[in-house]
Amino acid sequence: MATVIETVDELNRNVWSFYFMNHTLFLDSYSKERRESKRHKFKAIKKYERLFHRGRAIEEAEVPMPDWVKEEAIKQFTEAITVKKWSEK
Repeated sequence: MATVIETVDELNRNVWSFYFMNHTLFLDSYSKERRESKRHKFKAIKKYERLFHRGRAIEEAEVPMPDWVKEEAIKQFTEAITVKKWSEK
């Protein structure tokens, strides 16, 4: 899994989550989030979820996917890979 967060400003952000299957990172979810003030938690105002299509849903085609997001997802995934001998599991 990889999660990429773009901070637009202190009250708004975009969050992409990816999962790995068949040698490919797939978009799992995307949310455009906002909070009332720095003291409040972020809440999704628009979202796409691969498995759940209720709520404030947007279509997959509406999800922005800049190249830097793809590159960051690949970077996070590859940094999490380790190589071990079977006996070290």
